[in-house]
Amino acid sequence: MPSLEVTLGSGATQVSPKAVYCSFITGAVPATAHQTNFGDSTVSATKGIPVSAGSSYTMAIPTPIGRLLSALWLYGTSGDVIQVDYEPV
Repeated sequence: MPSLEVTLGSGATQVSPKAVYCSFITGAVPATAHQTNFGDSTVSATKGIPVSAGSSYTMAIPTPIGRLLSALWLYGTSGDVIQVDYEPV
């Protein structure tokens, strides 16, 4: 399963510019990081799915084509590194 380490910048950070369709995507926020919000390009401190430090979030995509990895964005503390695993369709 492919894996990415995404270093958060100031503002929303795109997980990957690659147009890869995925059947599921998991994001893990290490215990040493801060809360991170998962969402689309409009994710912010108040918008998105909050995932606290030491936790993970999994998106299972039930459609045959999956979800574009490039459509996932993260928002959190600049410099935090978030692990993202995905399964290409």
